Amino acid sequence: MKWICAGVLASLTLLLPDLALAQDAPIALDKWGRFHVNITTYMPNIAPGAKVKWVPKVELVFRNASPETDDVVRLQHYNGRAKWGPVQICQIQSSNIIKRRGKGGVPMGYSLVVPTCLMDEKLAISKTGTFSVEVSYKQTGMGKEHKKLGTYTYQVKHYNSVWPGKKGPTKAYVVDHDFRMGEAWLYQNADGLVQIWSWFKYDRPGEPDVRGGRLRCMVNGKKLSFHDSPTGRTTNYHDHYPTRNKNQKITWGLWYWSAPRVDGVSGGEWLKKNPGSYRCTLTQAGEIAREISFEVGADGVKPAPCQGTDGNKVKTVEDEFLIKSVFKKNRDLKFDRTALKKHGLYGRKWPRGCPL
Repeated sequence: MKWICAGVLASLTLLLPDLALAQDAPIALDKWGRFHVNITTYMPNIAPGAKVKWVPKVELVFRNASPETDDVVRLQHYNGRAKWGPVQICQIQSSNIIKRRGKGGVPMGYSLVVPTCLMDEKLAISKTGTFSVEVSYKQTGMGKEHKKLGTYTYQVKHYNSVWPGKKGPTKAYVVDHDFRMGEAWLYQNADGLVQIWSWFKYDRPGEPDVRGGRLRCMVNGKKLSFHDSPTGRTTNYHDHYPTRNKNQKITWGLWYWSAPRVDGVSGGEWLKKNPGSYRCTLTQAGEIAREISFEVGADGVKPAPCQGTDGNKVKTVEDEFLIKSVFKKNRDLKFDRTALKKHGLYGRKWPRGCPL
């Protein structure tokens, strides 16, 4: 009998980690990068001469220890303070679940759930202003609903679309992402890959300034240079034709620079071997356009004090780090600098210690 009890106890002990993970509540992340929280205006097809209307398209990221394809995301949209339509149910697909793995492909014990939720076109409106979406997550098979995991607030404004013939331009709608200009992130995965990400806002003539930017980081007299050619990841929106005779296309782009191997080791290993306070410069057209800084300890990059997965902190996964970015000589198009001091990440209030 003692042997049987011991065997059962050992079996239960082996199962406990999985059971504990299965009971972990999903976390709505503020993450961006390859998969990131993003809100855009989707404009359904309209008849010629009819008013342009829009509905929100919401891309979300959740950290979930045990996602299932019968889970659902529940979204309550708001137009100002008033509810905008009923609760929207967004089904999780198998393609929305990305199992996280660390170095050597070892499972990390959780997945990222990255659904895209498009509101019913029947609720389309022709209106600008302040909107928000309140996010909940229902683990259907477990009979658990995790309410109000996050609320994302965004501003919608007009922009000029195509200029049809001799008439005035078509008024379309766009989410105003000005606050994102103050955000910069360092990405470091378990295999030592290091990247620095940031947003840029530019027109066609300004695009080479982004591609031609040079990024390098210095610490204790040593230098970590990044590849000369950055990669453009995301285009958020275009503004077309501000005046009849000026064909200007204004673009929001999310760009990143990757660090090559240095002294025979990956960028991540190089950082660990060279701890300290890093100062990075992004140069464009012969001038320092931005300064970026972060701290590295013996274990790697140190998270910002306002970053974590608990409480009111900026919520990310363990390999993305919010870092400080200062505009020295702004070569981007005009943006709302005051927004940087008030909020980020779709209107979510900066916790203590942010912005950096």
